[in-house]
Amino acid sequence: MEKTIKRNIYIVLGLTVVLLIAMVAAWGTMLVKPQAAAIAKAQTDYQASKTVADRLPAAIAAKTKAEDRGAYLRGQMAFFRQRYRSLYFGAIADANPEVQKAARIVAWRRWQNEYFNDYGIALRQELLNVANSTGVTINTAVKVTAPPRAPEEVAVPAYGLFKPTGGALKLTISGTLSDVMQFFNRINQSSILMLVDRDVRLEGYSPEIRATFSVTPYLLASGPGVTLGTGTAGTGAPAPAAGFGGESSSSSSSSSSSSSSQPTSSGETSSAP
Repeated sequence: MEKTIKRNIYIVLGLTVVLLIAMVAAWGTMLVKPQAAAIAKAQTDYQASKTVADRLPAAIAAKTKAEDRGAYLRGQMAFFRQRYRSLYFGAIADANPEVQKAARIVAWRRWQNEYFNDYGIALRQELLNVANSTGVTINTAVKVTAPPRAPEEVAVPAYGLFKPTGGALKLTISGTLSDVMQFFNRINQSSILMLVDRDVRLEGYSPEIRATFSVTPYLLASGPGVTLGTGTAGTGAPAPAAGFGGESSSSSSSSSSSSSSQPTSSGETSSAP
């Protein structure tokens, strides 16, 4: 009887130990390991969030600086659009298809008028006025590119700047060194935005200095249809097409007393004392 009791006690103790081991193993597998994994993930997420948070002050400062810069540039563009010659675009991207269609047709007609006739004449007159006011003789050819063929092709360049001539114009002016320098200063005051390139070449001796250089005339885009940075340049500078009203050559000579401009039947514009 005593042996039986001892045997049963050993069996109970053995089973208890086995059950405890099984419970510990199950507890470790089902509770400890998932919790450890969750803690590790939380620690990783915390480190990642902390890294981002540490960069937040610098990011806020950079954002504020960018917003200030954007506001400044928008103000500059608004000034340029009032100061220089521009082409107006209505709601060409309106959500209403009918409104968008009507705005595109109007913008396309403006574009046609500007490129076929107005811009070339205005650009020639600006160059002649600058030449006459500074006392130099100017010789150049002005060719305006073709406008879009249909209202559906109307698009604003990403930077809001058109190049109606397709690129730079080659100019040659003659006069005294002082007059040539005045020409470069005066051209920045015209109603058409022009960029004088860095290929300026001077030849001869005063009072007959001959300056050859390139000038790129621009046309600014204005109106509610213009959103900087979201336009496309695909139709902003179409391929040159001959025979339009913008194509001609210009020559000018000035005296210190008075000058006048007269267009000739051949399409050349000249000025004479």
